[in-house]
Amino acid sequence: MCKSDSKKCDVKEAFLKYKCKSVTKLNTVDEIKKSIYENGPLIAQMMIYDDFWTYKGVEPYTHKSVNYVGPSIVKLIGYEPGFWIGEGIYGQTWGDNGYFKIKAGYLELDKFAYECEPVP
Repeated sequence: MCKSDSKKCDVKEAFLKYKCKSVTKLNTVDEIKKSIYENGPLIAQMMIYDDFWTYKGVEPYTHKSVNYVGPSIVKLIGYEPGFWIGEGIYGQTWGDNGYFKIKAGYLELDKFAYECEPVP
C-alpha cells in the first residue's frame, strides 16, 4: 500500500488485502495489454507530480510541475497505440470525466503493473 511517509508502494500487499487469491506482476507492455484484453482492468503504480490532481482534458497527461509527490496506484482500463487509458480516483470533474490518457512507459507506469486472480 502507498503510505504518505514512504517512497514505495506495496501493490501486491494491497491486492491481497482487497480480495485477490493471487497476484501476478506483469513485466512487459505486451503482457499488460494481453491482461487488459483478456481479464479487464488492472492495477499499476505510477510516479505522481502535484499537477496530476489538477489534470483536465482529453490530451495525454504530461507533468509540468517539478514537485514530485510520490508513487500512486491507478487503474488501467484500456490502451491505444502508444498510450494507456486509466481511471482516476478523483471523480468525474477530474481529467476527462474521471479518466486519463498517458504515454506508455511514462512515469514508470509499465514497470509496476499487476493482475489479480479474484477470490471466488
